[in-house]
Order: sequence, then structure tokens, then C-alpha cells
Amino acid sequence: QAAGYFAGISGYQSGSGSLTIKADNATANSGNGVNAENTTGGGIEISVINASGQNNGIFARNSYREDGPDHGGGFDLNFLTTPSEAAPNSITISASGEVTSSDGYGIYARNQTYGDVTIDATNEAGDASVYGQYAGIYAQNTGPGSVVVSTNDVSAYNGAAIRVRNGYRNYVSIGSAFTISSANSEPQFNGIPISLGEVTVTATGNTTSEYGGGIDVTNYAPGDVTIDATNETGTAEVRSDDTGIRAANYAGGDVYVSANNVYA
Repeated sequence: QAAGYFAGISGYQSGSGSLTIKADNATANSGNGVNAENTTGGGIEISVINASGQNNGIFARNSYREDGPDHGGGFDLNFLTTPSEAAPNSITISASGEVTSSDGYGIYARNQTYGDVTIDATNEAGDASVYGQYAGIYAQNTGPGSVVVSTNDVSAYNGAAIRVRNGYRNYVSIGSAFTISSANSEPQFNGIPISLGEVTVTATGNTTSEYGGGIDVTNYAPGDVTIDATNETGTAEVRSDDTGIRAANYAGGDVYVSANNVYA
């Protein structure tokens, strides 16, 4: 168990390598229950049971080459000059208990380099829960990669229960090192396969927002959007006073939505 005023547990990586945090219970009176930042893009892995904080229950930000040019918030693949630099540098969060925030986001994850964002807020009993003031879960990926969110119960008071943003309007400057293999139609950078922007949200429990959207997904990357708000018993619910499920895909991919019960 980890408890503190500004952070229950905090990790900061400014050298080479990844950042890994594991905890049963992490609590902050004023700040983030779990705070994880990697400024070299080496990846972040968080595994917790319970986390709570005033600002955020779990905060994770993975950034890389902040001195690079701004492409509308996108990421410039031309900065990746060697295959080793183009290897996946992802954010992975597993939260199997209760994650809460009184003033911010239950889980906030932002990836600003090449890699995926994966959030698994589930357990075998199906009673894992995430609550936030502005969003239960906010996942943003501004670099080439995908976003995968899996939940049991998620709720928010003044924002979307689950909000996903992948890519930007001015997505990436990919340059000549980016190729599509004619053999398998697989995007590559310097010969290394990369994923370019699929979004998958699976919500098997109750997804609720008092004053916002239920599930809100925007994808500016060239990939599909898949939202599955169902379970085997047909009792999965999405409730919102705004839009129950919103899915927008601006880069040519398909959109697939499945739901048991949606109320808005």
C-alpha cells in the first residue's frame, strides 16, 4: 500500500528505458493516486488493484523528443532514424479494483510517441470500477498507434464516461521511411511493422455519465473504430444525459458499434 499527499506512488523516467509501477493500493490526498511520466518515450506499464486521487486516480504520460516540430499535435516519424527507435513504446494500464478521482479523471493516459495505449479496467468477477469527475477514462494517443480500452463499470459526473482521442487532424509527417508492403499491406517504418490507429472499446458493465456522453471516440488515424457495449446476459448499459455512444472516424476507416442497452 502506498499513500501520500501529492501522489500515492510516483515514477519519473528521463533516461533510456521503460517505467513500470506495480501496487495494490495507491492513494493521494491531493494529486494522483499513481503518477507515471516517461519523457524519453520508453514506455509505461502500470498494474494496480485500487487507486484514488483528488486530481486523477491514475495518470500516465509517455512523451518523446519534445523539441521536435509541431505537426498539429501529431508525431513526426522522420525523427525516428533507426529501427531500434521505432520499436513500440506503449502505455499499458491494468486496474482490477476500484479507481477514483474526485476532481479529475479516473484514468488519464496520453501517449505522445509511437506506440499503443492499452487500458484494462476489468477483473474476473466483473466488478472493477472507474470513476472520474471529468471522465472515467480518458485515453489519448497522438503518435502512430492504436488505443484499446476494456472496462466493467465506468462512470463520470461532468464529462464522458469513456473518452478516446487517437491522432490529430494533421496526423503525422511520415516521410520516405514509411512504406506499405505490397505482400501483406502492412505499414512499416524502416522495415519494422507499425500499427496506424485502430480504436477498440469493450464495455461489459454499466457505463454512465451524469452530465456528458457515455462513450465518446474520435479517430483521426487511418484505422477502424470498434465499440462493443455488450455482455453475455444482455445487461450491459450505456447511460448519458447527452449522447449515449458517439464514434467519429475521419481517416477512412470503418466504424462498428454493438450495444445491449443505450439510454440518452
